[in-house]
Amino acid sequence: MPDFAVVLGLLAAIALLAAVGRRASLPDPIVFALGGLALALAPGVPRVALPPSLVLVAFLAPLIFAAAQDTSWAELRRDARPILLLAVGLVLATMAAVAVVAHALVPTLSWAAAFTLGAIVAPPDAVAAKAIADTLHLPRRLVVILEGEGLVNDATALVAFQVASGVAIAGGAFALAPSALRVAYAAAAGVAVGVAVGWLGRQALRRAGDPAVESTVTLLLPFGAFLPAERLHASGVLAVVALALYLSRFGVLAAGAAGRLQGRVVWQMLNFLLTGLSFVLVGLQLPAAVEGLSDRSGGLTAALLVCFTVILVRPLWVFGTAWLSHSVRRVLEPDGADGAATRPRAGVLAVVSWAGMRGVVSLALALSLPHTTADGRPFPGRGLIVFVTFGVVLVTLVGQGLTLPALIGRLGVGATAGRAEVQELAAELRMARAALRRLDAVGGELRAAPDAVERVRGIYADRIERLEGRQERRPTTSPPGDTAQARAARLHDETRRLLARLHEIEHAELQVVRAGTDVDAPAARRLQQRLDAIRVRDAH
Repeated sequence: MPDFAVVLGLLAAIALLAAVGRRASLPDPIVFALGGLALALAPGVPRVALPPSLVLVAFLAPLIFAAAQDTSWAELRRDARPILLLAVGLVLATMAAVAVVAHALVPTLSWAAAFTLGAIVAPPDAVAAKAIADTLHLPRRLVVILEGEGLVNDATALVAFQVASGVAIAGGAFALAPSALRVAYAAAAGVAVGVAVGWLGRQALRRAGDPAVESTVTLLLPFGAFLPAERLHASGVLAVVALALYLSRFGVLAAGAAGRLQGRVVWQMLNFLLTGLSFVLVGLQLPAAVEGLSDRSGGLTAALLVCFTVILVRPLWVFGTAWLSHSVRRVLEPDGADGAATRPRAGVLAVVSWAGMRGVVSLALALSLPHTTADGRPFPGRGLIVFVTFGVVLVTLVGQGLTLPALIGRLGVGATAGRAEVQELAAELRMARAALRRLDAVGGELRAAPDAVERVRGIYADRIERLEGRQERRPTTSPPGDTAQARAARLHDETRRLLARLHEIEHAELQVVRAGTDVDAPAARRLQQRLDAIRVRDAH
């Protein structure tokens, strides 16, 4: 019962902190972390541990799945090079730089333990990046790069952490070739597991037949990908990312319109609660971070210098790769198609450089370190690693997260709102026109009455007219004829069947649209939600 009361208290704190953050126009992760820190310092608040296994399974798997739903495979493929340079190259460069600094500061810290610390603090947090990017109205392509980095870099860091910590625990030497093979296996096997689970989930969703069952299956899918991948010593993160992209590509996060609408509500609530719990727990780990530290002044110095290293390496890498790589320059140069020809490329690079907030995954990895090595000796520098990680998470999340909006405003890096609206309107018009072109053929297939066909034609004509921005709606004319109850019932039924078939055509056209890059993933998701709402309405 006390544990249950603590959970309820945390949920109440999340709701209160979210309300305060919305009024102050602050991103949720920052508010939650500061709230957790305040709770950790408040007298009488029970100590709440952060079980690493809970974070990596119960939190990371569904949060990565939710974040990946808003990113399409076409967008990731288009910007693959800058994403991989950040998610793989920058993570490894940060790990190496932190290891060198940590070993120089604390010579008693073994190289394996120093590289373990580097792997822990190297990856920016995917949830924090998405939450902050969503509130700052950044250009869509920049958001895709930051979100893509967040989705992949955890996989890089987790594999690097397993290799480095394994060497530290066993007390052996690092071997490059086996480690490289292990990384390649983890990536390939993780993607394979994710695609396989995605295919199975697609079949299950097609046969569910009930919105509640569909929502339950969707909730289970990220765990169904993460756990088997980890059991096979593959990347559970990449398995979840591959799963989400596979399902999003085929538009089968639920089989029916009602299931998709219900599923979105479920995932919005779950994403909010898990984000809140994870970042509140970050702040609450202050006692655990301090208690294992023997030399607090030395630990504070190490934390500050490691923070400086983490923050410095990112702009050096971003500006360096942008200068060396033509493909990265092309992505981050001013884009006239976006209507942002006056946006300076250096400003975009500066935003990418400053968007390196660390989060709960780093802290969970630090806390997951064993207290002893294989031969029974204390794990080298465990207390220092946990304290430095806590400092890096807090400084980057709060410091960079709070100053990022001001930096964006000062540099003039912002999205053009009209671009997304034009894309969305064009895609919706395309869907409606595709359905209207097939109306007569569908009416013949269903042997619908001419009155029903014309009624549906009027509905779609009005919808297209409204989307084209005309001032007056074309009035829908009621079908002439008698008022007999049987004719009215038949007309209603045939109209409903026609609309259902045309909605299927619109849904198929939307999948064609979202397979390319004509409309971005959030716009496609909003179009799907709008179409689902229309389908549910017209079904009654």
